[in-house]
Amino acid sequence: MSKRKSSNGKSGRSHSRKRGVCPKCDTYGDLTHHHILPKRHWHGQGPGIKLCWDCHRELEDIIAKAEGKRHKKMSMRSYFRIISTFLYDADEKVINKIANQFAIQLAQAS
Repeated sequence: MSKRKSSNGKSGRSHSRKRGVCPKCDTYGDLTHHHILPKRHWHGQGPGIKLCWDCHRELEDIIAKAEGKRHKKMSMRSYFRIISTFLYDADEKVINKIANQFAIQLAQAS
Protein backbone atom coordinates (compact mmCIF):
# COMPACT_ATOMS: atom_id res chain seq x y z
CA MET A 1 0.00 0.00 0.00
CA SER A 2 1.13 3.51 -0.59
CA LYS A 3 1.94 5.98 2.14
CA ARG A 4 -0.14 9.12 2.59
CA LYS A 5 -0.34 12.02 4.97
CA SER A 6 -3.45 12.20 7.09
CA SER A 7 -5.20 15.40 8.06
CA ASN A 8 -3.04 15.51 11.18
CA GLY A 9 0.16 15.43 9.08
CA LYS A 10 1.20 11.93 10.10
CA SER A 11 2.22 9.41 7.52
CA GLY A 12 0.15 6.24 7.36
CA ARG A 13 -1.03 3.47 5.09
CA SER A 14 -3.45 4.41 2.40
CA HIS A 15 -7.01 3.30 3.07
CA SER A 16 -9.93 3.63 0.73
CA ARG A 17 -11.38 6.99 1.61
CA LYS A 18 -14.55 8.86 0.97
CA ARG A 19 -15.75 12.11 2.43
CA GLY A 20 -18.47 12.10 5.01
CA VAL A 21 -19.28 12.55 8.70
CA CYS A 22 -17.46 10.35 11.22
CA PRO A 23 -20.05 8.53 13.38
CA LYS A 24 -17.81 8.86 16.45
CA CYS A 25 -16.77 12.53 16.49
CA ASP A 26 -19.20 14.10 13.99
CA THR A 27 -16.41 15.78 11.99
CA TYR A 28 -16.73 16.05 8.22
CA GLY A 29 -13.78 14.94 6.10
CA ASP A 30 -12.01 11.92 4.66
CA LEU A 31 -13.22 8.65 6.16
CA THR A 32 -11.22 5.42 6.30
CA HIS A 33 -12.58 1.89 6.36
CA HIS A 34 -12.12 0.05 9.66
CA HIS A 35 -12.49 -3.74 9.53
CA ILE A 36 -14.33 -4.62 12.73
CA LEU A 37 -12.93 -8.14 12.54
CA PRO A 38 -9.18 -7.51 12.08
CA LYS A 39 -7.81 -8.53 8.69
CA ARG A 40 -4.87 -10.30 10.37
CA HIS A 41 -7.35 -12.83 11.81
CA TRP A 42 -10.26 -12.89 9.36
CA HIS A 43 -8.53 -11.87 6.10
CA GLY A 44 -10.80 -8.90 5.41
CA GLN A 45 -14.07 -10.77 5.89
CA GLY A 46 -16.82 -9.32 8.00
CA PRO A 47 -18.42 -5.94 8.55
CA GLY A 48 -16.68 -2.60 8.55
CA ILE A 49 -17.31 1.01 9.43
CA LYS A 50 -16.11 4.33 8.02
CA LEU A 51 -14.29 6.52 10.55
CA CYS A 52 -12.13 9.63 10.37
CA TRP A 53 -8.40 8.93 10.57
CA ASP A 54 -8.07 10.11 14.21
CA CYS A 55 -10.97 7.95 15.46
CA HIS A 56 -9.71 5.00 13.40
CA ARG A 57 -6.28 5.23 15.07
CA GLU A 58 -7.90 5.59 18.51
CA LEU A 59 -10.00 2.47 17.92
CA GLU A 60 -6.98 0.52 16.64
CA ASP A 61 -5.11 1.43 19.85
CA ILE A 62 -8.02 0.20 22.01
CA ILE A 63 -8.13 -3.10 20.08
CA ALA A 64 -4.35 -3.53 20.31
CA LYS A 65 -4.50 -3.12 24.09
CA ALA A 66 -7.35 -5.64 24.33
CA GLU A 67 -5.51 -8.20 22.17
CA GLY A 68 -2.22 -7.76 23.99
CA LYS A 69 1.33 -7.70 22.66
CA ARG A 70 0.87 -10.88 20.65
CA HIS A 71 -2.32 -9.69 18.94
CA LYS A 72 -4.26 -12.63 20.31
CA LYS A 73 -7.41 -13.31 18.31
CA MET A 74 -10.55 -12.60 20.30
CA SER A 75 -14.11 -13.76 19.71
CA MET A 76 -16.35 -11.93 17.24
CA ARG A 77 -18.48 -10.82 20.17
CA SER A 78 -15.44 -9.24 21.86
CA TYR A 79 -14.70 -7.11 18.79
CA PHE A 80 -18.36 -6.15 18.56
CA ARG A 81 -18.35 -5.18 22.24
CA ILE A 82 -15.29 -2.96 21.70
CA ILE A 83 -16.79 -1.17 18.69
CA SER A 84 -20.17 -0.76 20.45
CA THR A 85 -18.49 0.78 23.49
CA PHE A 86 -16.34 2.99 21.26
CA LEU A 87 -19.37 4.24 19.34
CA TYR A 88 -21.62 4.53 22.41
CA ASP A 89 -22.39 8.20 21.75
CA ALA A 90 -22.73 7.64 18.00
CA ASP A 91 -25.92 7.44 16.01
CA GLU A 92 -28.01 4.43 17.07
CA LYS A 93 -28.59 3.55 13.39
CA VAL A 94 -24.85 2.93 12.94
CA ILE A 95 -24.70 0.60 15.93
CA ASN A 96 -27.84 -1.28 14.80
CA LYS A 97 -26.40 -1.72 11.31
CA ILE A 98 -23.21 -3.22 12.75
CA ALA A 99 -25.22 -5.44 15.11
CA ASN A 100 -27.21 -6.79 12.17
CA GLN A 101 -24.03 -7.47 10.18
CA PHE A 102 -22.58 -9.32 13.17
CA ALA A 103 -25.72 -11.40 13.62
CA ILE A 104 -25.37 -12.56 10.02
CA GLN A 105 -21.65 -13.24 10.49
CA LEU A 106 -22.23 -15.23 13.69
CA ALA A 107 -25.00 -17.28 12.05
CA GLN A 108 -22.68 -18.14 9.14
CA ALA A 109 -19.89 -19.14 11.55
CA SER A 110 -22.18 -21.54 13.45
